[in-house]
Amino acid sequence: MFICTKTVGYSQNIILNSSPINADFEYISDYYRIGISKNYPFIQYLSVDALGKGKVDYNPVLFDSNNGTKYELKIISDTKIELYNTECNKVEWSFAFDKKRFIIKSFTPSFSSANGLKLTVGKRLNQATLLGLMKEENVSKLPALLHLPNMGTFAIR
Repeated sequence: MFICTKTVGYSQNIILNSSPINADFEYISDYYRIGISKNYPFIQYLSVDALGKGKVDYNPVLFDSNNGTKYELKIISDTKIELYNTECNKVEWSFAFDKKRFIIKSFTPSFSSANGLKLTVGKRLNQATLLGLMKEENVSKLPALLHLPNMGTFAIR
């Protein structure tokens, strides 16, 4: 289960993933593997095994680069990280991980596409579906569901 407390930006891209899958921070369990960028709120790697058999080696996420605000990743523990906005020296995102789910919290007072959490899924890699009320193009209001065929479904709230 993926829990988020703010609006999530989401897009499907038709370019095949040719980027490295090494993430700046990575958490792995038998149910999922997630990698987070150290420079801005971006999920670099996400593989899910809803059955918990450890099949988390397929990454449908496309690499994206940041052209805006700079962030710094702070590792609090093996299961918790925070992303600091270095321009205003504040925590904007926290991530907490356990075996079956992860929780992502935003500490920004209002949403804008510029400070949203990005997850870009390659359309040819996985026909992901985001079910939610679209606030603007490629941006969903919460709660929402993210379904990754042959992987699992996330409740986003």
